Amino acid sequence: MTNSERIFFYAGLKEPEAQEAILGDGKNLGAGKDATLKGYKRLDPNSECSPLVADTESEIRGKVFAFDDREVKARFDEVENAIDYFRTKLELTDGTFAWVYMKHPNK
Repeated sequence: MTNSERIFFYAGLKEPEAQEAILGDGKNLGAGKDATLKGYKRLDPNSECSPLVADTESEIRGKVFAFDDREVKARFDEVENAIDYFRTKLELTDGTFAWVYMKHPNK
């Protein structure tokens, strides 16, 4: 992945169909690459769409996608912000950094 930006999805947005619904025109971010985020777990372990919470003993498996189009971030921000999520850059277990959407702690 040589593109300038990376984004980590651990729930529904790792699926091409979900990305296409947000990006429009049949666009998606491709297949992505398996990745792991250490130090977090789902608030509700029975729900794939549950927000993440810090937990040093846990990890979340997902996919990381590379892109270089600023509009991609803007479109995902629009959707995630509407459900009280924000984007932050975190380190993945392979030592690289990617954007991750987290639930606002006070909402």
